[in-house]
Amino acid sequence: MKLELASLAPYLGATPCGCGRCRPVGTERVRVGPDLADALREELADRPALLFGDPRTLAACGTRLAVELDVAGADTRTVDLEATGHPLHADDAAVARAARALEAAAPGTVPVAVGSGTVNDVVKAASHDAGRRYVAVATAPSMNGYTSAIAAITRARLKETVPSLPPVSVLADPAVLAASPPRMRAAGLADLLSKPVSSADWRLGALLWGEPFCPTPVEIAGRAVDRAVAAAPRLAAGDVPAALALFEALLLSGIAMAVAGSSSPASGGEHLISHFLDMDAPHAPGGPRTPALHGEQVGVATRVTTRLYAALLNREAGAIDWDRAGRSAAAARDVPGILERHAPWLPAGLRERFLEQSASKLDRLGPPPERVRRIRERWDDLRRALAPDLAAAERYAGLLPSFGAPLTAAALGVVEDEFRAAYRLARWIRDRYTVLDLAGDLDLLEPLEDEALGDVL
Repeated sequence: MKLELASLAPYLGATPCGCGRCRPVGTERVRVGPDLADALREELADRPALLFGDPRTLAACGTRLAVELDVAGADTRTVDLEATGHPLHADDAAVARAARALEAAAPGTVPVAVGSGTVNDVVKAASHDAGRRYVAVATAPSMNGYTSAIAAITRARLKETVPSLPPVSVLADPAVLAASPPRMRAAGLADLLSKPVSSADWRLGALLWGEPFCPTPVEIAGRAVDRAVAAAPRLAAGDVPAALALFEALLLSGIAMAVAGSSSPASGGEHLISHFLDMDAPHAPGGPRTPALHGEQVGVATRVTTRLYAALLNREAGAIDWDRAGRSAAAARDVPGILERHAPWLPAGLRERFLEQSASKLDRLGPPPERVRRIRERWDDLRRALAPDLAAAERYAGLLPSFGAPLTAAALGVVEDEFRAAYRLARWIRDRYTVLDLAGDLDLLEPLEDEALGDVL
């Protein structure tokens, strides 16, 4: 049995926009049904396969898939990316392990990522570096990276989104998706609920700084959220149609990023807070910790950025001290002191990477007084343009408890000092302008901190 995900059909292998900036969607096929082995054999077309996974994803379906392929006569090998005895992370070391396995494989071998976020990112990056197209076999509706043209990889301590070819096809068994851990399904939905504030951040950068923007990816991502929200009440119970609806929505969100040529339609200030928490985990002031799931962190951070947007956009121009903002907005020379003041525990290597990214952004945006002047000139237009995104974000704000997603920093295992540091410093980890930068440029990031963080702490 093969199930069609009709909403994806117009986008697969297509360029769904004529604005001149959008990119073609690299994923050509999505095949959903219980016959994973048959579907993968068709994709392989008699070529050898190298199945990558970790102990959990191999147990979910990878080992069974390998056995069925072997019985059918396919040339198949399995690689456990976690075989080193350490938890698998999407970092340089894991990508290098996958690359070595690909180099040792027979010519024409097809890489197959059996897993979700981490496994998929590692195999996507390694396959891209090797110039090979890969196949993704999804094991959980937990993230939107399956169809995206980027991989989130930690390189030299800094978490980066690395341009990478998406899989040529995505395969999934609905029963496997529905049987994934409830926590992973909740993380996938929490990640999707960030899309209104992500879209607002992308629109913000375009309105203020002329950054490339197209409404088509925003519309695609918006449809993804609507589909997932409709399935939310049935998700926690392991309902197969609900898991499939979430999966379809996550694929749409990934397609939105592929079309945009960046993660901007689905990743804004809330993702920067999550990335900060990932990078800071080994050095956290409460002691080293294991990061929560990506979507869990994004869900909590979205509560923060939604409140911050509301606090800013509800202000008339006359309620902002523009002169003080012009004097206080940060220049590149100020960032070292800001890092030291708010997170003295950061190691030198990580601090240096933050300084590189912040300098790139601040040099691009220009001197502080000019930045603030531009914001003042466009303030009323900004408030009008971003109001629909904020309204959507506020509509979704109350959904997290309904499907068991974490609501607080403590639920993520993050102490108050670290979460406050993430709020204050996450804007420096990437050259992307978000609501965190806007609040900082208006000298309101810290004055609005307690209001934005609310009951997250």
